[in-house]
Amino acid sequence: MSEKKIIIPPRLTSVTNVFNMGIQRINLSKFDKCTFSFEGTTFGEPLPMIVLAKEIQGLMRRYPNLSFFCQTRSCDFRGYADHIGYFRLLGFDRGNKLGVADGSANYVPIQVFDLERLREVSGDRPYAEIVEEKASELAHVLTQKRSGGVFVALQYLLREVMRNAIEHSFGTKLSFFAQNWSRKNQSEIVICDNGVGIREGLKGANRVSSDTEALRLALKPGVSGVTEREKSYQNEHYRNSGFGLYASSRFCSERGVFRLLSSGAGLTANRTSLTDHDWRFSGTCVQMKIDTTDLENAERRILEIIEDGNNALAACGSDHRASTASKQVSGWIKSIDK
Repeated sequence: MSEKKIIIPPRLTSVTNVFNMGIQRINLSKFDKCTFSFEGTTFGEPLPMIVLAKEIQGLMRRYPNLSFFCQTRSCDFRGYADHIGYFRLLGFDRGNKLGVADGSANYVPIQVFDLERLREVSGDRPYAEIVEEKASELAHVLTQKRSGGVFVALQYLLREVMRNAIEHSFGTKLSFFAQNWSRKNQSEIVICDNGVGIREGLKGANRVSSDTEALRLALKPGVSGVTEREKSYQNEHYRNSGFGLYASSRFCSERGVFRLLSSGAGLTANRTSLTDHDWRFSGTCVQMKIDTTDLENAERRILEIIEDGNNALAACGSDHRASTASKQVSGWIKSIDK
């Protein structure tokens, strides 16, 4: 029996290294089985792990009649991956099932939400209300708190990105994975959906010629795929105003890294630069990695960013403004443009 063995890197800390493995280009037509070897893997971070999972899932879908196997050895990574349900996400029957493991102040294990079910059970409630509850739950698990600057920041970031997924992606699944490195005062959140991608989502109300242009456009204030006519039918409080990715990306890039992957492009924003990448991701994936020190003024800074966006739109002659919900940072309404 002919076998293809794919060696996983020792440290899953670089998205580029995962893409450089070329899993999407592997031809298995002449093989009877394929084995993914994690025997030398000792450490992994959320975004590279999620991207690798997406690559492996895609390869397995392309060859549904092939036998796939997973090899590991006893080490900290295997114990961690088993616990958070990582091998289940890859498609292998080992370790905890997704959503079974409890989270802690160090991590929130991989969770997969059924977006169709969330939309169904929302009834007459705006999707944003459901997302608000989910975001609060996840932020509480990760911080073990329900107040304070770190909780406020993470809850807001989670809410805005998750809201984009449920309202605009046209996807069926949303995956979530978070890690908190308390010794480094750093948190990383990864949120992915299997939807149509940002370029496709924006084209209803915008002209975009490439995936790269779409990602850059999505980070500007007031940019949305919802037309003005569609907005007129939306709940006034939760009306889509195109400020979610703008505010989240600015806040994260000031304190760490904000990454966006969608369709045929990727983008990395930090304090000093905005970098385009030749990455491919079916759907949309957002990484938010921030320094959690000195976040007691998180509410104020988020509102300042939103006000900056409102002022930029006004300077261009636009009467478009952030919705009330976008300015609701910590569970109560803040009016910043009266």
